[in-house]
Amino acid sequence: MDLKARLASAEGLLVSLDFDGTLAPITTRPEDATLPPERRERVAALAARRDVTVAVVSGRVLSDVRERVGLDGLAYAGNHGLELLRNGRRVVHPIARVRRPALRRARDAIAERVADVPGTWVEDKELTLTVHYREVDPDDREAVQRGVRRVVDGEPSLRVDPGKAVLEVLPDFPWGKGRAVSLLATGAGVGWLPMHVGDDTSDERAFRTLTDGVGVAVGGDATAADASLDGPEAVGQFLAWLGEQWDVTRR
Repeated sequence: MDLKARLASAEGLLVSLDFDGTLAPITTRPEDATLPPERRERVAALAARRDVTVAVVSGRVLSDVRERVGLDGLAYAGNHGLELLRNGRRVVHPIARVRRPALRRARDAIAERVADVPGTWVEDKELTLTVHYREVDPDDREAVQRGVRRVVDGEPSLRVDPGKAVLEVLPDFPWGKGRAVSLLATGAGVGWLPMHVGDDTSDERAFRTLTDGVGVAVGGDATAADASLDGPEAVGQFLAWLGEQWDVTRR
């Protein structure tokens, strides 16, 4: 892929960024994740350019990821795109609201199943659940995964998506980060180039959804993306390069 050529032919640029493992290093506990100041500055500098929109699209609750990024003037999507903030207006997918009772039942049943497994905990994000097992003994992880899937099998309106040492429990309908990025790109303008940068399984699905865009994977695993970066530090360097290259194409 000739990224310089894609940039040169684009009317505008939408850059969508995952948070954990992409902008910020992965941490054992999600509340410990922070965005380094120099990376925040590079995000802000890119977003300030003409005909560029930057979005942060995360599995976190929208209010949480917005606070951690700490920048106005960006678009934000939380809960894997089920809640979206752009131009000062927050919207929630209506199906996600309807599925909330099923999610509560699953939350309670999963919490009961994993209560005796040290290191497992269930994060209720209102529209989705995340079952964390990064600190679980490797010998017990399969049992945790099996227990979660059994619970969700009893809730036909929900599904389980695997992530890095987590299981995501979501409303089961065709939506995710890729759809959210496509929606943002459509709203940005005709001829805009959508780009998504991310490191997790949900980002892989976004890469496959953005057939007319650019996917950039973070990490060394096999990927459906068009390009890859080594880690969050490399993401910061890439954002600086992207801004400089965009300036060149606008001259």
